Parts: sequence; structure tokens; C-alpha cells
Amino acid sequence: MASGVISIFIFTFQINMAAAQSDEPIFKESGGRLTFLDHDSNPLKEAVETILARAYGPFDISIDVKLTPSKRALQYNNSGLYDGELFRVPLVEADYPNLVKVPVEVGYIEFTAYSIRRDVTVKHWSDLSNYRVGAQLGVTKIEQEAKDFAVSWAPTLDAAFLMLASKRVDLVVASRLVACDHLLRLKTENPKLEGIHEVAVLERAPIYHYLTKTHAHLVPVLAEQLETLRRNGFIAATFETMERKCGVAR
Repeated sequence: MASGVISIFIFTFQINMAAAQSDEPIFKESGGRLTFLDHDSNPLKEAVETILARAYGPFDISIDVKLTPSKRALQYNNSGLYDGELFRVPLVEADYPNLVKVPVEVGYIEFTAYSIRRDVTVKHWSDLSNYRVGAQLGVTKIEQEAKDFAVSWAPTLDAAFLMLASKRVDLVVASRLVACDHLLRLKTENPKLEGIHEVAVLERAPIYHYLTKTHAHLVPVLAEQLETLRRNGFIAATFETMERKCGVAR
């Protein structure tokens, strides 16, 4: 671990020295814009976008986020059509080898169970086997954890919550920061959803930023920037702000 940190430091020092000695851009991307994919506009996306904008800033690189269905986004990036994934739960690189993980967490996802019933009791993924489960299609982590259970897959998270309100499923599993944003809106539009509540957080999983291999040379310096943002509290503070905005209790 120490040797890895030293290597990143040396690489970044060399980059900084080169920048000081030349008016040329540090990277081919400097002065330009990278486009990353995500599948939904919500506080989680907003938090990570804020963190990455800060991380890319010192290299004069701007970022855009394009919303694309989750699995299609992975296919597009694996084909090199865009510049990477805004964030993912790790291990997607096993199936999509054109993606390279920046090895510092940009935050976390809390996979949470929601129900309209008061007698639902779950604490772990394995507890889902006792219930009819609903979820949004394309969320890789949920698909992996629930592969042995009877799951009703919905094309959108809104549709999953509507299944819950109509009692077609007993609970819905979703990212907490994504779900709270959807529920704040849905409950004002449809009184039938008013009784939907959190049951339990099943897992808090780290998330990482991914680049396509074309931009792999950025990984060491981005890792250093993100480590700085982690140590100085910027990442934690950004997530706390979004959680307060969304009404998520701690």
C-alpha cells in the first residue's frame, strides 16, 4: 500500500513539474470536457457530480453527465462511445473490461428496503426470500444479490413503487438517496404512496468512478485528488448536504 501511495506521489510530482516548465496542457483532456454516464437524476448523482467536478478542476477538465439506462450505459462505455461511468459499485470491470476503476471511493450507496406494510422485517439480503420483492431493472448490485429470489422487475423506480402501493409486491429495494428523492415527489402526486416507509438498510456499499481505457493515464492523479477530498472531509460533507436535502435521517 505504501509503495502505491509513493508511486502516485512521484507521478503527480512529475506532472506538476512538467506543467511548471511548459505552457502546453498537462493532459490531452485539459481544456476540454469529458462525458460520463449515469441512469437517473437524483441527489446521489448530484453529490458525485459535485465531488468529481472538484477532483477534475485542477487539470482544467470539465465534466458532463448524460442520463442513459443503466445496462446500456455500461455497453456504451465498454464500446468506447463515452468517457466513463459517473459511479458504480465495484466489480463491473470484470464484465466490462474497457472500464478502469479510480481506486478511491467517491461515496456510497445504501441499499434500502421499503414497504407499505408494518409487519415486514428484514435486516439482510437473505431476508428478502420471505417476501415478494420489487426493484428497478438494471441495478447490477440488486440483480446480483436478489438473483435467487422472486423479484418483479420494473422499468423505472417510480413503477416499482407503484407496484408496492398496489400491493403487487411486499417491499421494494433501492438506493436510499435515489428512493427518497422519488418518494418526495411521488407522495405529493399520489396519496396511495403516502404509507411507504423505510424498513431497513440492507447494505452500505462503496462506489467508485470509472474511466474508459482511453483516459487510464488520469487514474493516478484523480486518485490523489479524491484522497485529498476524502481526508479534508469534502466527500463526507457533500453527502451529508444531499441527505439533509432529501430528508434522510441519521
